[in-house]
Amino acid sequence: MTAIPNNKLSILSAARKILNRNFSLYNKASTEESLTELQFAIRDLMQAVIELQTAQFGSRTLDSDGQPRHGSRCELLNGQFLRLLQTAAAGMILRVPHGLGRKPQGAIFVQQGLDNNLALIAGDTAASILPADETSIAFRLNGANGNLHICVIY
Repeated sequence: MTAIPNNKLSILSAARKILNRNFSLYNKASTEESLTELQFAIRDLMQAVIELQTAQFGSRTLDSDGQPRHGSRCELLNGQFLRLLQTAAAGMILRVPHGLGRKPQGAIFVQQGLDNNLALIAGDTAASILPADETSIAFRLNGANGNLHICVIY
């Protein structure tokens, strides 16, 4: 598993300390100052996450489009990347093998699209879709026919 660099750990630790403060004890001036401090901490936290994601992608086997190859590992999340090709209209259900060797806990889609794709970890009883298991997982893909959806399951 890829270790988190010390400078990123210190950023995460500082952000955690700020978030743990009890803002109810502050007056208006100190609350505004604390909110400004919190905004800077969130910005630093977001930058650390972006850098960690970049490092994670940089260590992956990439396809010609620059995105992770199907089945490549994601050590930071103890997961695996999946590339899902949508071959029907929105609402398509796709069940694929995942290769984790355990039941997945969740999925994060890499693209910033507005497709609202869903990993059906618990299944969908109304649509008779079985829950995810040690070998496969179902997705409801809400994009257009021909869209490529990339996610990491963990």
